[in-house]
Amino acid sequence: MTFARLLDNTARRVPAKTALIDDRDQIWTYAAFAAMTRCAAGGLVAAGVLPGDRIALHMLNRVELAVLYFACARVGAIAVPVNTRLKPAEIDFVLQHSGATVYVGSSDLMPASLPGSEGSAHLRHVFALGEASRACPYAQLLANGPATSLPDIGASQPAVIIYTSGSTSRPKGVVYNHQAVVAGAHLGQPGITADRVVAQAASMMHSGGFCHLIASVGVGATFVLLPGFNADGVLDAIEQHRCTYFSGLPFMFDELVQRQRARPRDVTSATTFHAGGDTVSPALQERFLALFGHPLREGYGSTEAGRVTHLPPDRPVRTGSIGVPIDGIEVRIVDADGHDTPPEIAGELLIRSPAVMSGYWRDSVASAAALQNGWLRSGDLARRDADGYLWFVGRLKEIIVRGGSNVAPREVEKALADHPAVMESVVLGLPDDVLGERVVAVVCRRPEIEVTEGDLIAFLRERLADYKVPERISLRMSLPKNIGGKLARGLLREQLMAVPSAAVDW
Repeated sequence: MTFARLLDNTARRVPAKTALIDDRDQIWTYAAFAAMTRCAAGGLVAAGVLPGDRIALHMLNRVELAVLYFACARVGAIAVPVNTRLKPAEIDFVLQHSGATVYVGSSDLMPASLPGSEGSAHLRHVFALGEASRACPYAQLLANGPATSLPDIGASQPAVIIYTSGSTSRPKGVVYNHQAVVAGAHLGQPGITADRVVAQAASMMHSGGFCHLIASVGVGATFVLLPGFNADGVLDAIEQHRCTYFSGLPFMFDELVQRQRARPRDVTSATTFHAGGDTVSPALQERFLALFGHPLREGYGSTEAGRVTHLPPDRPVRTGSIGVPIDGIEVRIVDADGHDTPPEIAGELLIRSPAVMSGYWRDSVASAAALQNGWLRSGDLARRDADGYLWFVGRLKEIIVRGGSNVAPREVEKALADHPAVMESVVLGLPDDVLGERVVAVVCRRPEIEVTEGDLIAFLRERLADYKVPERISLRMSLPKNIGGKLARGLLREQLMAVPSAAVDW
């Protein structure tokens, strides 16, 4: 079935239940939400949209985005969320590569080149939320009412193309069919149940936010839409709407701790906090637990596979572990020859699940490399301990080979995170004529704590083998993030390699 069926089933079961709440405290029931998606689907049909057409969606978290995802599903169109942090040239690439025929976006995010840019060569219609002289108003999509007839859409047909961050190369379009979207709703979000009130601040243009929306609709949870991440906004929403579930990146939880300390809110309703995207440091876990009364439950996921691991409520927290595979999802950890590794030995993480992508859009070579014998090659390194907990080690391509010895950047970063002055860090390998690569680090320090490069190197020498200790550490007040909100390792590497070592502000 299409994932629009999830909404229809819930709207029939609990029509009067609150489905969506936005940042202006507007409320939509499931019946009203479903009705809006039917009207938007009618508008797409009136605009000439056919099954398989790509519809670019470009806006912050708002009810119109939720409506359009389901409207696309109803007509068999493929939703193409456009990351709101992209620049005009990057937007052009997504539009051109996907072949989008319709663009629906917020007027303040719409590139000045639309319509008429190279990237919009396929566009037939441009709709805008807000004032835009070059576009039709979004209200026009809803004006015609529901379509009188809709095509039959198969579960194997593409439903969404979500582009990867592409921090060092062109992003790839990850294709999910309807079956995978539905499976991801059932399998990939085990913490979202009918009684949940989900605070959604992470962008629904990314796979995580999109999956949270679909999972919430599937079970009939209440979904609180926040335009983006703002720590005070999240805490206020939890207090006002009695939210029970929040998922985010570790830096978000660090900011929640700081803002809750500065201005305490009643957040006792929130009982489940899911952290993904990077490793939670022991110091952050300790601070968060002390202030919020619940641990950060770490997990692992990717754009290509959705959420893969979690920490069930009945399993004790092991700080740094990404938990255990979600029921219904299989994982393997294999060596370079494809053999399963024994406990505590790192290898590449392979994933098999009905929620895995069907491939990369218009990239058969990359699809064949990633999907082999029914398994997704994640490109990530992990290990499994004797109790079945999984631990993220790093990216295959990030491993630093220094003098013939492998250095996992995440291990060094984890050690740095134990220092009270370190907020964030990135450990990189730079080319070296003698050793092959040398280890360096870029650290964002806490402004209230003084620390020197020498202090940090001495700190690491007490905790790591000498060959793992960075030769140089650059101290900065901030680190660049990629469009997914994660630390931009590739950009930092390019910056450091673009200037002589002597010119780097070590």
